[in-house]
Amino acid sequence: MRIFYNQSVDAIARRLIPGIAVAALAAWGVASGGAVLEDVPELTSKAQAANLGSGSAGAAADAGSWQDGTWTGTAQGYGGDVTVSVTIANKKITAIEVVSASGETPSFFSRAKAIIPKIIETQNPDVDVVSGATYSSNGIINAVKNALTKASGGTVTETSNGGAASNAAGSTSSDAFQDGTYKDGTYTGSAAGFRGNITVSVTISGGKIASISVVSAPGNDEPYLSKAKTLIAKVLAKQSPNGVDTVSGATYSSNGILNAIKNALTKAAGGTVSETPSSGGTTGGDTSPSKLDKDTYTGTYKDGTYTGTGKGYKGTVTAKVTISGGKIKTIDVSGSDDAAYFGKAKNGIVNKIISGQSTNVDTVSGATYSSNGIISAVRNALKKAQTTGGTTTDDEDKKDEKTYTDTKTEFYGIGYGYRSGRIVLKVTASGGELKGIDVIEKNDQDDDYFNDAMEIVEKVKNGKNINVVDTVSGATYSSKGILTALTEALNKAVIAGQYTPPKETPDTPDTPEPTPEGKTYTETVAVNPDADKDFEAYDLLVDVTVQGGKVTGVSLSASNGYGSNSEEQATNKKRSEKAVNMNLIGKSASEIDGVDVISKATCSSISIKQAVKQALAKAEG
Repeated sequence: MRIFYNQSVDAIARRLIPGIAVAALAAWGVASGGAVLEDVPELTSKAQAANLGSGSAGAAADAGSWQDGTWTGTAQGYGGDVTVSVTIANKKITAIEVVSASGETPSFFSRAKAIIPKIIETQNPDVDVVSGATYSSNGIINAVKNALTKASGGTVTETSNGGAASNAAGSTSSDAFQDGTYKDGTYTGSAAGFRGNITVSVTISGGKIASISVVSAPGNDEPYLSKAKTLIAKVLAKQSPNGVDTVSGATYSSNGILNAIKNALTKAAGGTVSETPSSGGTTGGDTSPSKLDKDTYTGTYKDGTYTGTGKGYKGTVTAKVTISGGKIKTIDVSGSDDAAYFGKAKNGIVNKIISGQSTNVDTVSGATYSSNGIISAVRNALKKAQTTGGTTTDDEDKKDEKTYTDTKTEFYGIGYGYRSGRIVLKVTASGGELKGIDVIEKNDQDDDYFNDAMEIVEKVKNGKNINVVDTVSGATYSSKGILTALTEALNKAVIAGQYTPPKETPDTPDTPEPTPEGKTYTETVAVNPDADKDFEAYDLLVDVTVQGGKVTGVSLSASNGYGSNSEEQATNKKRSEKAVNMNLIGKSASEIDGVDVISKATCSSISIKQAVKQALAKAEG
């Protein structure tokens, strides 16, 4: 969700608590008027009935038909999949536990979990949702229904994140894909992963699969993606993606990689692949969400119903926008795009526009073209609502945004960073090599944050694979905009055969050489009397711990005698214990002589300093 927010709030948040602030602002943002949304409920459930989520079985089977055991179910929540385990004993629900809900906002999800006792009490998942946490509530409910369907012996269609019944169009299903004779060359394929498209590059040499690399995977969590990448070796060994199992614990990423490979191999075999409605790896047009000018198009609209159009994946998208009291009240959209993708885009965008009273929203992963069509159509209608009539076109909507045309060696990418400002990067590449990266636009970016985020560009210039480059701490929004723009441009260069991504090597923080483990030395030194001769000489045993060439501990050994009789021992022990408190900790060998001795324990102080120097010498070898 792309949010406008007040500069001062953002600046404070970034500098004081960047991790917390970024998460909070990204989830809820700040209202266009600048006030922080302290307690905003989730989006309304108007479209929820049609969006039961992943693996939802609709109404669960009746109580009494459930088989004893523990059953797992998954459904779409607010920000991703919600997975629950349901325990059945004596054909009754005895326990419900949330297994995972990584995409949910904790405060709202905690509220939503209040429905669990109600489900157990009524032995029925059809309970009322929690007000203000509708999507999270429905996620839990539908996940329970999913599990109960399994418990009753029914079948459930396993679907990808977000409720889509298959991966993005253009990825070949496991059943449909056929191995074939491949033409030498490098081919790119894309398919839906966990939270975005995964793009792979497949090289064919001598008619065989020679190499496979992941070009980009924006939105896919790196730990799971790394696990999923292990299947690439199996594909290479089998010379086919057929029969290669997904990696346990990384199913979505695994399926994304497998289907992207199939997509690429279909091209290598001379087959045709329909254009995937997503931003990953496409060359046709600007796949970034259209940006509404916040100064021109947000505010009070004239009451009435206005119609606008936009370009979707297969044709025109029409939006009817009703304005009441100067605010957007309802949006009805229609279009000729594939029903599954259009429905996904509609459910993910319409309520966000109404809730935020702005078309500055993110596209839905896996349905980018349909999303852009809806956004453009609504923008078109809203423009009429403000200009009191007349006609507009998408070209007019974009007149303030310069467009860029790729050449054979120059490729452009677009992202949105801090303050939702547009970032445009140009990548120059030829012969498989990166020649340069230039910033063309950085609208509304704070120079300090943007310059920090440019660390990403420098890493890629220096040979890093962008797929393993992370955002820059303290400049998250600028970083994400740069990453999006750079990924898009590099993907185009890869598809054009002008850029070969380097081997993926994850960023590692600069860390000092490991410090040798501390070791304790027991040193024996003589304590000799000074001119006063108020005690007899004695041997002192000192335990000295050294780590990394410095003293980390000094103490008197338990085996010390301190003299020939008990009175003498007590006096010498007292003096030595006083002397051991010298400021020796953290000192290196060259610093020991400069440490002041302890008053009235001069002799023992000198001896202890000698013991420390002996230990340091031994530690140095």
